Amino acid sequence: MHAQDLLLPLLPWAVANLFVLGLALVVREPLRVGHRRLDLLTLGFLHIFLTTLVVMLCGLAGWLDRMPIFLVSLAGLLTGWAWHRLRGPHPANPWSQLRRGAAALGKLRPLALITASQRPWTGVFLLLLILIQAVRLAVHVWYLPPYVWDVLSYHLPRVAEWVQHHGLVIFDTPVARSFWPANHELFQSWFVLFPHHDFLIDAADIPFYLLAAGSVYSAARSLGLNRRLGVFAALLYAYTPAVALHATACKNDLAIAAIYLFVLALLLDWRERSTHLRRRLVLIWLALCLAVGTKATIAFLVPGLLVVAFQGLRARREVEPEPASRSPRRTLGLAAAGAAGLLIGGFWYLRNLAVFHNPFHPTSFRLFGRLIFGTGSGLEQQGSLSLTSLVRDLDLLLHEKIFDFRDAFTAELHEITGWGWFVFCCGWPILVYGILRERRVRWLAGCFLLSLACLLAAVSPDPWNMRFALWFPALPALSFALVIGRLRIPALRRTFYLLAMACLALNLLGTLDIGRLSPAVWKAMAGMGVAERSTAKLGLYIGGSYGRALATVPPEEVLGFNVNPNGWIYPLYGADYSRRIRYVPIDPVTEIPAAMRQRGVWYLFVSRPFPQELEQVEALLSRGGLQKIGDGLWVRPGA
Repeated sequence: MHAQDLLLPLLPWAVANLFVLGLALVVREPLRVGHRRLDLLTLGFLHIFLTTLVVMLCGLAGWLDRMPIFLVSLAGLLTGWAWHRLRGPHPANPWSQLRRGAAALGKLRPLALITASQRPWTGVFLLLLILIQAVRLAVHVWYLPPYVWDVLSYHLPRVAEWVQHHGLVIFDTPVARSFWPANHELFQSWFVLFPHHDFLIDAADIPFYLLAAGSVYSAARSLGLNRRLGVFAALLYAYTPAVALHATACKNDLAIAAIYLFVLALLLDWRERSTHLRRRLVLIWLALCLAVGTKATIAFLVPGLLVVAFQGLRARREVEPEPASRSPRRTLGLAAAGAAGLLIGGFWYLRNLAVFHNPFHPTSFRLFGRLIFGTGSGLEQQGSLSLTSLVRDLDLLLHEKIFDFRDAFTAELHEITGWGWFVFCCGWPILVYGILRERRVRWLAGCFLLSLACLLAAVSPDPWNMRFALWFPALPALSFALVIGRLRIPALRRTFYLLAMACLALNLLGTLDIGRLSPAVWKAMAGMGVAERSTAKLGLYIGGSYGRALATVPPEEVLGFNVNPNGWIYPLYGADYSRRIRYVPIDPVTEIPAAMRQRGVWYLFVSRPFPQELEQVEALLSRGGLQKIGDGLWVRPGA
């Protein structure tokens, strides 16, 4: 496969994106809340939501392929163009909305940060920070294939199977977590469907990254900060190592953080202006439904958001009431929003209920100690509030993880928070001061801390659980901007700015790499063509056995595999998803050659992270008559 074979399909992908953007503009029209910054965030969220919904509907219909999606998108755009030419502009016409959006885009002033102040150097500095982060993201997307352990174990294998089978199939796998909600994987599929290659899949989290940072900016403006302080707060959050690394990590935790902050921005704007409550409720409904179908942890974050909603009720001012219209168009719109939310939020749970008789499979669900769903022996997640877990998680956070010294900054966040230099050096002291002296910081901290407490009480203490709290660094970022904005001593204000900038520089240095790669690996990836790069060639964690197996087995052969319940699967598909693979169980009572024949495979790849475990498995394979022909690669008799 050559580079042009990857780039040419991006043209129909651009058509499909243009059509979805037009639909997002149409849907946004009745949901505008009147602030340009929030309306722009709403457009970004709706584009994510509708893209996910389109992929889900195509997957259910068996049309999960670039050609059907391209033809439908092209037909939609041409129909909108003809309608626009014959009848003129209309708010329900995607083509009309795209023309209107293009006109509005031409009126934007990206250099306003420089020209709108007597101190343009600060605007130049902010734009430079944005540019530096954009370059870092581009380098990671272009040169690095997927690399995070969980991503290769159960997140992306779902994408690969859907792309290969053109639908939302259920496949045989030893990794039970493959059956958890998968809205994020639907959105990721959009980035590989057209090129049929994963060279852009690391970019799938960048829309969520922008939504999260934009929501922090909107929150800052709603709290009374000027444009530059709002941008600075957003950059303080965006440069947080855990957040920046997750922007290209293919994990779903940043999606939850973005939705949490988007809902927060909606509520803070409502607290400020008390307008368009119904529209905000529709958007919050859609956002929470998208989050529930992505990761159930969003349920434990909602109590903190209720604090902001309560503040909005207390601060609500008398405004002109919204018209109580019950027109068929409004009723139809509310019904469509309700149905779309139920589908995108409930599909995975209904599927698991139908297939496994447990909507939370593979997790057993208990209520007040009574088993409601599952067998009681499945993959256990706590899933309910526990004071013991809260105390233990807080102890780990305050005595170990918060110092970020146990490991390098990585997307796994092993025994660290990944909140970085700014939060530790500036954020915490300013937050404590703000809670004592600044009312806005006080109740905002109540929102975040309540969400954090509920989260820590609901998840089991483990070395990696701080990835669930990627939204939390927005609190010290906003608190810093709120307190600094009130300082009246110029020298002190400049000192804090310089300290924050130094922390941003250190955070950037800590995220130039992903915390796992040597310069030699970077050089090797940079020396490959874009079509050649793949996770199998990265050689991370387990060496190069995956790449050697793919190079040995003929491309037309179906490759059998066996990994442990947390093992890597995704590298076996190949970066272009050309390799068909089948899971082959291995245990003392299974006749392995017969199991391979039943699945139509001659070759079996076996991987285990621990040598002793691998020796036990290889002994079973040898007794079964298989012959070892490579590192982890076996062939059954008669091949």
